[in-house]
Amino acid sequence: MGPELVILLIVLIVVIFWRGPSTLPKLGEALGKAVKGVRDNLPDSKDETDGDDASGGTDASQRPGT
Repeated sequence: MGPELVILLIVLIVVIFWRGPSTLPKLGEALGKAVKGVRDNLPDSKDETDGDDASGGTDASQRPGT
């Protein structure tokens, strides 16, 4: 178990005691919607890199001044 997982478990236990187990589904749903919203608004890096890789990199004919 890495230190990140231990910290995550400790935070989860504190949240359970603080909010109560009955509110966990609502918190999980809100967190899921927040993560989905962030992912929807991030640019898709695969589409940007696919175009660069398909061209084969920088071509001498594309450079200005050469």
